[in-house]
Amino acid sequence: MRAGNTQNAFRFGVLGWSPPQSSYFTSGTNLVSVLTQSTCIQPLLKRLGNRSFFQAATLLSAVSYIIQSQSWRPHGSSALRKALQYGAAVLVLKVCQDTMPLAARAMVVKQGLTVSG
Repeated sequence: MRAGNTQNAFRFGVLGWSPPQSSYFTSGTNLVSVLTQSTCIQPLLKRLGNRSFFQAATLLSAVSYIIQSQSWRPHGSSALRKALQYGAAVLVLKVCQDTMPLAARAMVVKQGLTVSG
């Protein structure tokens, strides 16, 4: 565990995961993120448009951080409940962080094309 990495400190400390379990979790979230990109995100991006999608993803990211910050509560809850709440929040954040640059880039290109000609 690297010093100062809050995510790993939470995983190893509060959730009691071992390094292999943390690695499996990271691999799983990356896999789900890749699958979500093509099946859900691209159609949603086309339907909502770049600006609306970026705004929704920003809101979801903020909600995800709030859920992550509360995933250790209550103190007496089971490790499974904590892990599920944390996992759901991290997955939402991962998908949002992977797709927001696409929407932002498209907005910048569209604005550049509008300004230049």
